[in-house]
Formats: sequence, C-alpha cells, structure tokens
Amino acid sequence: MGAPFVGTHFDGPLVSGDQRFRVGSTPANIGVADLVQQCTLTAGTVSALLSVPQQSMLLNFFVDTLIAFNSQTSAVVSVGATNGATTYVQSATVATTGRVIPTFTTAQLSAMLNVNSTTNVFATVTQVGTAATTGLAVVTMFYGQTTRG
Repeated sequence: MGAPFVGTHFDGPLVSGDQRFRVGSTPANIGVADLVQQCTLTAGTVSALLSVPQQSMLLNFFVDTLIAFNSQTSAVVSVGATNGATTYVQSATVATTGRVIPTFTTAQLSAMLNVNSTTNVFATVTQVGTAATTGLAVVTMFYGQTTRG
C-alpha cells in the first residue's frame, strides 16, 4: 500500500468563477485551476514518468538543474508522449545548473492544447559522449484538467 495520501482529492477538474454561462453580452468566466507535478532525473535515473488526466492541457515546463550532468559532450532533457520523444519539450540543457523554460514549436503547442487520451508524459535525459556520473534535474509540469469530455 504506499504512504498515506494527505490532501483534498477531486475526481474532476477544479473550476472557479461566478458566471458559468454567457448571459446576454456578459461572457462566462469559469476557469480551471493550474496543477503541478514534478519528477527528478539523475545520472543514474535518466527517465521518469508523469501522468495527467485525459483531455488535460499542458501549460508549461520548467527544467531546474541543481547539479550539472557531466556527460562528455552534452546532456539535454526532452519531454514527450513516449520515452525519449520531443512531443512537448526538445533539448533543454542540463549540462549547466539553472532553470530552463523552453520555447515551444507550433507542433508542440498544438499537442499541449489537449492531450486527448495520451495521459503519460515522459521526461528523458539524452547524453552524448561518456555517460554522466553526476547530475540532478527536476522537471516541473504545469497543466490544467479541462472540462472537455
């Protein structure tokens, strides 16, 4: 059984606002809450799995490198719908410490708007040259669980 769950759990999207439907010229103002998940990548664990509910929209990613990956030539993080894919993030460097907020291609933004039934999100470190013996990065995924059905 795992560790006890502490917190309040919602089965559906958390929405907020006081105008659910358009009334005359006043638009609806219901919005979904931003949610966050994180995973850790190390020199020994170069792939991690996150998961989002179906129909979610991915809003952004941060890649925080706390200890640089010391692979011989380069080390980058990609985030995608399958292990090693670049569906959402391509080539965020983890060879130096600091935060990377990636820029997105049109195809990535389109994929992030609605994951449909693709609920797995993989973060992967790709290293070139001799594999790293040190390295620590935290990938933070921001997303919203939409009301689409």
